[in-house]
Amino acid sequence: MVISYIGYKTQEVVLDGQKHLKVMMEEDSKALDEVVVVGYGTQRKSDLTGSVTTIKLKDISGIRGGNAGEALQGKSGLTVVTSGAPGATPTVRIRGIGTDGDATPVYVVDGVMTNNIDFLNPKDIESMNVLKDASATAIYGSRGANGVIMVTTKRGESGKPVVSYSGSEGFQYIIDNYDVCNGSEYARLMNIVAQNSGQEQPYGNPSGYGKGTDWLGEMTRNGWTRDHQLSVSGGSESVNYNVSAGYFKQNGVWENTSYDRWTFRINNEYKLSKSIRIGHNLNLAVSNSDGRSDSYRLMRSVLSGSPLITPQNEQGEWNSMQNGDLINPVAELALNAGYNNKRIRFFGNVWGSWEIVKGLTFRTSYGVDWLHGYEHQLKGIYNINPSHQSNSSNTFMENYALENTWLWENTLTYDRLWGNTHHLNILAGFTSEKARTQGLGANSRNILMYDKDYGMTATAPTDADRTVAAVKPTITTRASYMFRVNYSLKDRYLFTATMRADGSSKFGKNNRWGYFPSAAVGWRVSEEAFLKDVDWLSNLKIRGSWGQTGNDKIQDNVSYALVSMVDEYHAVFNGQVYPDVGIVNASNPDIKWERSEQVDLGFDLGLFNSMLTLEFDYFNRKTKDLLMILPIKGGSVGITPTYSNAGSVRNSGFEFTVAWQDNRHPFNYGFTFSGSTFKNEVTDWKNQKTISTAWSTNLQTAKEEGKPFGYFYGYKTQGIYRTQADLDRWNEYARSKGADVYHSEAQLGDLIYVDVDGDGRITAEDQTDLGNPYPKFTGSLGFNASWKGFDLYLDFTGSFGGKVMNNSYNDFTSVTNNMHRDWCDSWTPENPDAVMPRLAGGSINVGRTLDIMVFDGDYLKLRSAELGYTLPDEWMNKIGIGRLRIYVNASNLLYFTKYKGFTPEIMDGQDSNTYPMAGSVNFGLNLTL
Repeated sequence: MVISYIGYKTQEVVLDGQKHLKVMMEEDSKALDEVVVVGYGTQRKSDLTGSVTTIKLKDISGIRGGNAGEALQGKSGLTVVTSGAPGATPTVRIRGIGTDGDATPVYVVDGVMTNNIDFLNPKDIESMNVLKDASATAIYGSRGANGVIMVTTKRGESGKPVVSYSGSEGFQYIIDNYDVCNGSEYARLMNIVAQNSGQEQPYGNPSGYGKGTDWLGEMTRNGWTRDHQLSVSGGSESVNYNVSAGYFKQNGVWENTSYDRWTFRINNEYKLSKSIRIGHNLNLAVSNSDGRSDSYRLMRSVLSGSPLITPQNEQGEWNSMQNGDLINPVAELALNAGYNNKRIRFFGNVWGSWEIVKGLTFRTSYGVDWLHGYEHQLKGIYNINPSHQSNSSNTFMENYALENTWLWENTLTYDRLWGNTHHLNILAGFTSEKARTQGLGANSRNILMYDKDYGMTATAPTDADRTVAAVKPTITTRASYMFRVNYSLKDRYLFTATMRADGSSKFGKNNRWGYFPSAAVGWRVSEEAFLKDVDWLSNLKIRGSWGQTGNDKIQDNVSYALVSMVDEYHAVFNGQVYPDVGIVNASNPDIKWERSEQVDLGFDLGLFNSMLTLEFDYFNRKTKDLLMILPIKGGSVGITPTYSNAGSVRNSGFEFTVAWQDNRHPFNYGFTFSGSTFKNEVTDWKNQKTISTAWSTNLQTAKEEGKPFGYFYGYKTQGIYRTQADLDRWNEYARSKGADVYHSEAQLGDLIYVDVDGDGRITAEDQTDLGNPYPKFTGSLGFNASWKGFDLYLDFTGSFGGKVMNNSYNDFTSVTNNMHRDWCDSWTPENPDAVMPRLAGGSINVGRTLDIMVFDGDYLKLRSAELGYTLPDEWMNKIGIGRLRIYVNASNLLYFTKYKGFTPEIMDGQDSNTYPMAGSVNFGLNLTL
């Protein structure tokens, strides 16, 4: 029997009457690079001229969460932030932030483009390839502006049916707490606040209050997780198939929150003749999210709630918090337990290919991404906090959402090889796409039947008790032409050229079409005659690329002046008066494509039969004509500004991946070290500075030329006014500069602000750069080993050099708020050497953007650790089992950080009540029949 598989050496074995056979495949370094999926096709990795990061199957299979995007964390060129919330989708960025809008990359799943993969079961995925440079992404034009992630799902192979089962059960937990004051510390803190305000201290014996209520502990739990999948695959000469069904369940670490998802996938391919094949890749996902945990006020109340209050009184009634700005967080989770968000998503494509003549193939694919969402909630009567936590009557809320996208792609590919000298591959194609979204929402009160199974808007007694609102439908259409040439000379000299033309309904007729070219070259130096005899050199390739991509991620109809229903306005159109209508949004008929231009230089190196490999890249990407909303020049009344093209941003940096794999001995082992560093800089901002403050926070950022995009902006400090002498000394400095007083609001115990502009007094002009939210380095270190049936996999990831601004650290909007434990050592006349400044309502130490709320965002964590054991084949053969492996897996088992918050893993560095990071432990098995 001859056994072959892509990436491994072909082996011939003698059956000799054996019914069960175990063959250890040996990796073939020269063939391993044949399995890279690129845009509209595949290429040998040795022939690639672009920059591509490959996520291996073991990285994906080690994911115990519900989203395969977690496997991208720490990989070369990628910044990925995960969340502990049940069913959360990781935030992914490729090579930095290059836009003022949505920077999400596009996912291409079996040839169909989408914005996320939360509908996919990670166990259905065969491979993931990240296209990073413009040469690799340009074939996707406007959709590839933020990078492309190619996802290939599993397919059947010719042979008898193979039945596989994978299942795990486990639990997740909060890995780090927020260090707020306990009961006795809070009482002491309130005494300090009262003393600094000249009031009587409210607590005579603070130590007598003990630990008090741990609000975080009251609302958290160890949430159970389960993940099960069953698949059947196989095939014949005419049909290959892979069918799977999966169930994923995740109870959140918050009480009364959970997420579950059913997935069904059918991938079939039919060979109708020697030249015609058809197939389909179809996926159905049904998910449910129960309970709400995303409330801004919920997390704020957890951190600011008084530990001297209990969730319920002796009668079992919910207690209100110490001030009207906060809600009872335990009650909030219980009251929202009836919330449900159900999503049904159908995703996939049907395709056909026809080899017209040898080397010339036509392929057509029709893809659909259909999503139906329905959320509803029934709430009873309660009155805990009249301002923010009350419901005067039974209420019912329901919202419907429908999104439907179709994508039709047609390509013609010519592939020709002339001996061992010339290899030419030409691709030409046309694609069209249409996306439509619409929705309907309803709210009702005084409903007649308070039952979660019968709650509906129709049960409201009168029309006045019902409100129904439709979400205005949006329709986006795109059409594209594409052309690509790949040429290889003597398997050494490589050339790629691409051109894509995109037309988008997002733009008006003046600039509807965008044209995006790219070119790349490669030189396989190791194939030259002067290196052929160097035994230890397996591969050396030098490559470079240049290209452009576009971005159209803005609202619809920006180029048109739209009429809206407005009671206060009357309009005249074509001489006729129309009451209660008007144009309230500005339009821009000249809005055009945001354009990114990128240069990439890199090399690939393989040594010792490619046991040691190195991939290295330098990139420089400049995005210009940013799509952004700017104020109307001269100001306006009643007109909302719209999008304009302004400004440019540069991202540049280095990426590398070093790998070693030794499979020559009974003990096999390997490691992979990946890293990325990038610099983000605004290169054009029209000589202005724009300042933004996140809603209901002190998180202030700015954008201006020469600075990172959205750097932290506020006041720097240089110590505390500990004595009157300190105040006098700084006022004397002010007089030396011609000012009356250094800081008119400052009192003893306050922070000393830095006079940045040097005019001798503190004003708003002294606000300055407080830090860069983007890390200087992100990376991962993976280790794998196997011996006599045992296997071990470890994956460390980390981020270094970025800053995080923590809004909760000095959030003192009410003088009764609880604070971080650091504030227990606050300045008082009796404690002038305290670490923290004076704590008092309205002081200059709280409620403002200060450097004391900016922290290092460095972290290192053991993202995934898995230990498995595969039972011996001779045992399994006796009971008719092909393979049985048992394992234990832990995620975020180790987590090292000095950050004073739940987690520093925040994409833009702005920590405003971030959901806690969770760790998990799972026990499972893999079974093949």
